[in-house]
Formats: sequence, C-alpha cells, structure tokens
Amino acid sequence: MSVQGVKQFITFSFLILILIIIVLLFGPLLFMVDGNDATRDKMGDIIPVVISIYEDRSFDFVLKTPPTAELIKKVGKIKKGSAKGKSEIVGKLTKAQVKEIAEIKLPDLNCYTVEEAMKIVEGTAINMGVEVID
Repeated sequence: MSVQGVKQFITFSFLILILIIIVLLFGPLLFMVDGNDATRDKMGDIIPVVISIYEDRSFDFVLKTPPTAELIKKVGKIKKGSAKGKSEIVGKLTKAQVKEIAEIKLPDLNCYTVEEAMKIVEGTAINMGVEVID
C-alpha cells in the first residue's frame, strides 16, 4: 500500500469515527426534540411512553393516556388518594366526570365500550377513596 493510500485510509477512518460520534451524541437529542413536540400540549401531565429502538438506530415512540389515578386527581381536584382506600373518602366525582375520564382512557383499557371503561374508572376511584355520585 502506498503512502497516498494510507493517508486516504486514515482520513476515511477518521471521518467514519466522527460520524459515529455525531450519531451517538445527537441521536438522543433528536428523540428529545420529537418527544417534546409530541407532548407540548400535555405539559404537566404524566404521559407513559412506549419507545421502540431498532438495529439501524432509528426509533419510534407511542404516547399512552395518563394513568387513571392521575386523571381522577386532576378532574376531582384531589391532592392525593386515601391511604385507607374506600374506608376514607377524600373527594367526589360525578358520573359525568367519570365518563369524561373513561373516554380519555378508552384506547388503553382492555374494554370496548365507554360504559365498561366507566366501571374500571369507578373501581379505581373507589379504591382511591373517591366517592362516585350521580
């Protein structure tokens, strides 16, 4: 191998190394930009995320709905759930509020109708010490 060939090989190897460093450093930054854009309207909410990272270092992510307990606290204006469960009432929700939460949670719940989702939300509310009224 000639001196010219060695210089080209070193230059090429150096460029590849720089490219790898850039991908490693700025790959997470690209995720943060995409994640921030996707959740900009949900500021302050807890949003579960499923992140898939592929062998080619590409990624995608799916935003889930906020946890039911967090939605109950937010809609019911409750600071925290009861430590004693349903034996200590810390707040109240109306059926309309339960339906609102159920409609938000429906895509992530293991049910098909809003009425079934309402039962799940009511169960969570009761276990948090939140009374459901008509």
